[in-house]
Amino acid sequence: MESQINSVEVPIFWPSLEQFANFGNFIKWLEAQDLSFAKVIPPPEWEPKSKIIPGEFMLENVYSQRHDKLQHGGYEIINTKLDPMTYSHYVQLATANECEINEDKFWENVASKSSSNLYAIDNDISLFGDDVSLWNLSKLTKTHSNIHGTNTTMNIAEGIQRPFSYFAVGSSCFGAHIEDGNLNSINILHRGAPKLWYFIRQDQNKKFEQLTKKMSKNIDCDLYVRHKTILPSPSVLDAQKIGFSRVLQNAGEIIISFSGGYHFGFSLGTNEAESVNFGSERWLRFLMTSKYAHAPTREMNNTLTSDGSPESSMISVRSFPVRYVKPIMIRSLH
Repeated sequence: MESQINSVEVPIFWPSLEQFANFGNFIKWLEAQDLSFAKVIPPPEWEPKSKIIPGEFMLENVYSQRHDKLQHGGYEIINTKLDPMTYSHYVQLATANECEINEDKFWENVASKSSSNLYAIDNDISLFGDDVSLWNLSKLTKTHSNIHGTNTTMNIAEGIQRPFSYFAVGSSCFGAHIEDGNLNSINILHRGAPKLWYFIRQDQNKKFEQLTKKMSKNIDCDLYVRHKTILPSPSVLDAQKIGFSRVLQNAGEIIISFSGGYHFGFSLGTNEAESVNFGSERWLRFLMTSKYAHAPTREMNNTLTSDGSPESSMISVRSFPVRYVKPIMIRSLH
């Protein structure tokens, strides 16, 4: 199942603390590289304190996940919403069902429909401590001006201008999607087991959409993939010669997806992450071409999202160190 033919190199960045501290400059430099996604390993001096979540905090969006086979080698995530539960209750359930997996095992379980797991999504709480300033996703709208470079008062929307947190166990997964409104997104894995991401090369988007439409049981929706429940296996992407990348995200690392980039993935064990959306000058070009699936509401489609927030001014460009590594392959995950 190891994929080599259509895999592309994964950009990984190691900014200095000075470079990392200027969010606007850093993002603009990344966008100037015309990237679809990037992995950022923060400088060692950045040690953000995580918030201790109260045990009584209510998780409103806890799902039990299983998988169904689709046509043409695809799978669909079937999300069954559970009753709201406290964070402490969720931790007990997650601990009782704790398991660590690798890529081979995940796709074997999906294909055999033998896996059933929990995923608590879209939780309206930040995992950053209140004293954290750099890259605190709950404060980006307060510390950065908007895309036009002027400070404005904005209505803060959950999941669009305020971060959501996600609590996963081994095999918790999110279907292929582009962010709402083609926004950029930031995902920080605060603690726990790694998360494996798949990113579709943007020049392959049309081909990918045609494939997922064939997979879909909903023939009335041209962009059913935007419902965020389809899992296309790497072997199928290879067979269809659709270029993609694997990105392994470890605790403390940041994944940034840029406008128009399809992505999906799963957790290799129990972890806690946080994500937020943001706009930029480059994003405006994609905003005009945003497409939406039929009936795109979260509740109607049991959507799993990586939502979030702020618009930032993108100013002068600096030079940042960058290295490229080969995509993470199956055997490195065992």
